[in-house]
Amino acid sequence: MKNVISIIGIAALLFVAAPDAMAQKKADKANAKGAAKAEQMRDRAEQRARDDVMDEDAAEEARERAEEAREEAEERAAEERERAGEDAAGNDMRGQDNAAARGNEKSQEMRARRDERKQIMEEYREGQAEGDEGIVADDDAAPQKKGKKPWWKFWGD
Repeated sequence: MKNVISIIGIAALLFVAAPDAMAQKKADKANAKGAAKAEQMRDRAEQRARDDVMDEDAAEEARERAEEAREEAEERAAEERERAGEDAAGNDMRGQDNAAARGNEKSQEMRARRDERKQIMEEYREGQAEGDEGIVADDDAAPQKKGKKPWWKFWGD
């Protein structure tokens, strides 16, 4: 009977202790899975942090390159302005002379025609101011025109 009681006691202990052991085993498994997940999450966070640092480094490098390019462009522009100033100092073309040399062939031709027309008109006006009737080829060939009709004659009849 002592053996039976001891067997029953041991069985009761196992019965009471087994669920705790099983629960402990399940908890250990869950903790291991949680630890693995936590480790993966830490690894991902560290990778993101490294990527962010790399992105920040790349962004910083891009900003530096852009700044260098801007400075180079400013230097080139300053050099061009200096060269243009030297060219302007050495070249005495101003106003009409400068305009006549600019543009394509058609625009230069049109400017020449305009200038010629202006010169002809000035000559004609000078002749009118002196009392001449301007440039007339033949007096016989060009009949004299009557003057304008006075304004009051439009209303009378």
